[in-house]
Amino acid sequence: DQYPSLQIGAYAKKNGKAKAKLSKKSDAFGDDDFIPLGDGRKKGGLAAKALLGATGGKTAKQKGDSAILLSAARLAMNPEEQAKRQERAARFAQMSGGGGEINPDTSFIPTAEEKQDFIRSMKVSLQPKAKAKKGPLGWGKASPTLTPTPYTPMVDDEELLEAMAEKWAVTGRNYRLEKKYLRLCGAPDPDQVRPESVLKKALPYVLEQYEKRVKDKWEYVDDQLRSIRQDLKVQRIVNGFTIQVYETNGRIALLHGHMGEFNKCQMQLKELYALNHIKDEDKKNQYEFLCYRLLYLVLFNQDTQLIRELQDIRPQEEGDGSVRFAMSVREALSEGNFAKYFKLYCNSPHKCRDMLSCLVNKHRTQYLLTLSRAYRVLELPYLVKLLAFEDEDELEGFLFGELKLDLSKLVNLGVGGKKKLDLKGASQIIADAPILRTKKVNIAG
Repeated sequence: DQYPSLQIGAYAKKNGKAKAKLSKKSDAFGDDDFIPLGDGRKKGGLAAKALLGATGGKTAKQKGDSAILLSAARLAMNPEEQAKRQERAARFAQMSGGGGEINPDTSFIPTAEEKQDFIRSMKVSLQPKAKAKKGPLGWGKASPTLTPTPYTPMVDDEELLEAMAEKWAVTGRNYRLEKKYLRLCGAPDPDQVRPESVLKKALPYVLEQYEKRVKDKWEYVDDQLRSIRQDLKVQRIVNGFTIQVYETNGRIALLHGHMGEFNKCQMQLKELYALNHIKDEDKKNQYEFLCYRLLYLVLFNQDTQLIRELQDIRPQEEGDGSVRFAMSVREALSEGNFAKYFKLYCNSPHKCRDMLSCLVNKHRTQYLLTLSRAYRVLELPYLVKLLAFEDEDELEGFLFGELKLDLSKLVNLGVGGKKKLDLKGASQIIADAPILRTKKVNIAG
């Protein structure tokens, strides 16, 4: 017999897998040797397993890969498949004009080198894959062959304009005093950009029109000031006028309670004040805006950034009255001393009261809840003073509109005709007020 015999062992009950062994009588892969295929599909499958090796101890995915390869090998060793391939090869030979007669006994018998290459390729395919390493944050898989897409952070209008100005610096040729703001999507058109001389006339004109308007005052001035800022940015104009524009925009944003737009302005002003070529006379309001920046961080609980700002404060800044005011507000709120806080609120410098007003109703509710735990009844005129209201009507509007108190039951007339608020009866309603349950504040522009 020119072929070595293939002995198939019994199924191993211990592992539940079939084991095949080559006969020790002869070399299975000699130069002229070839492993014969059995008649049955089952025997061919076992022969393929013997040829490729056992697949035990692998993961489910590796077992699936092994099963696919074994199935392909089993199909190639099937006698019927061998006959079909021989017929197909004969047809191709005739179509190509070979004219030669194909010997069915030798046409598909591989050489020793082909057998070794086949086994080597199968063993490599069935090698267990290296365990993927964890990513840099300890989760996910880090693929060594793929280049991760770099993270592109979202940029606001100011950052986008800064990048565009560095690439496409232009000199404006537009002379309109009013121009709607349009976000740039490409290189700025000089015919749509106003030069600095026109912008210096446009700013007072816009402010004059803003004062005359009755409706949509904020929408108008916000649109016009953003347009002025855009024209300054694309022309890379950085001087005292630029500071004036951002300071004006920041104060108006505070007046209308638009914290997002104010934050953009104060961040730009911080960078402008730090420039060496800016004259000292143009930086005269930097302590005012430092105060605003500290109050902003205090009110919106940005403690990490607040610590950094406090570390960077210089001695001359720490001695300024505006900065001391901001530090006093921080101290009062951290201690829960609302009596001190509302005294500071009533004596706020610059536009600080406008900034504190954005959260004043929440602080009033917290103060009123504290008072309800100490007093049973308080007169409304006294509460007007404590909570920094203008008059009793404004206080009653707050109690009814914001806290949803039933004033007909909780407000009674006292001695001398003065109204009194039943704090004990209103305590639970105040504690359940929606304004105290608010965890997030929208500070985006």
